[in-house]
Formats: sequence, structure tokens, C-alpha cells
Amino acid sequence: MTERKEQVSVLATGMALVGGGFRSADTVVRELIAGASREIQIAAYTITVGAEDILDLIEEKMDEGVKVNIVVNRFEELESRVRNRLNKLARTHPELWLSDFRPRAGEGDMHAKAMVFDREVAVVGSMNLSHRGLVAGHEISVGIQGSGASLVAKAIDKLMQDSRSRRL
Repeated sequence: MTERKEQVSVLATGMALVGGGFRSADTVVRELIAGASREIQIAAYTITVGAEDILDLIEEKMDEGVKVNIVVNRFEELESRVRNRLNKLARTHPELWLSDFRPRAGEGDMHAKAMVFDREVAVVGSMNLSHRGLVAGHEISVGIQGSGASLVAKAIDKLMQDSRSRRL
């Protein structure tokens, strides 16, 4: 495997930002999902039906044998259609490790919004996995290539192993 060069780039969503020197975060995420060959990690505050096409792409990668780890905040509060879809994916794809992050009383939510691909490239920012977060809203994210991406992967690992996370 060739070593990737250390690189940081700014990604964006929303008409005021995309095309003004910033690549579309949605486009980059889709490219990174398509290019993943070993592992995809996702820490998500929320996932909505507006991101079902992203879930379709992730399912295709699992069908190819790519391991997927998703930790989502308060799973039971997701839209029922999304909960049902993720539960079905977890039942039918052993490559998926789906975790529900449930903060204890008085603790804050897991508000992370990060994706890591093959532990080599990460996207971290303000966007939720929703149509508004990926396309319609004005969001700024950072694409990280190299050792920084590996550190983001370790942070997601830590969230998934935390006592507040429960595998579904």
C-alpha cells in the first residue's frame, strides 16, 4: 500500500459555498464511500431519510465485504424509517457494527459528525447525515488525509467502545 500524503482540504455544502473554491462535501463523501476497500467508520449525531441514498452506497460496499462501523446518538430518536433500515442492515450484514450512543442522565449528547474511510481519509465537520446537512444547508467540513485521519478513526473507536455505546 502506498502511503498517502498528509493533506487537509475544506469541503462545503450550500450554494453560497460550493463552487466558490470549495468542493461539495456530498460529492466527496460519495467518492470516498465508492473508493473504500476495507472499512468505513461513521459517528453521526443524526441520520435522516434524506441520506437514504448514502445508506444505499454503504450497503453496496458491505455487499463487497467492506466493514462498516456506525455510532449514532440516541438511536431511538431517529425517524422510524431510518431506524428500521439500519436495524435491517445490521441483521443482514455481519460487516456492520451499529452502536447506539446513549448519554447518562445529565450528560451531553454525542454530537460528533465524522466519517473515516480505510483509516486513511476522514471528513469531519458540522454536517449531519441528512439532505440538509449534505446538500441544502450551508455547512463547512474538513477533509483530512494521512495520519490525522487515523486519529479520527481512533476517536470513533473510542466512542464505540465507551460504556454509553450499545451494539444494536
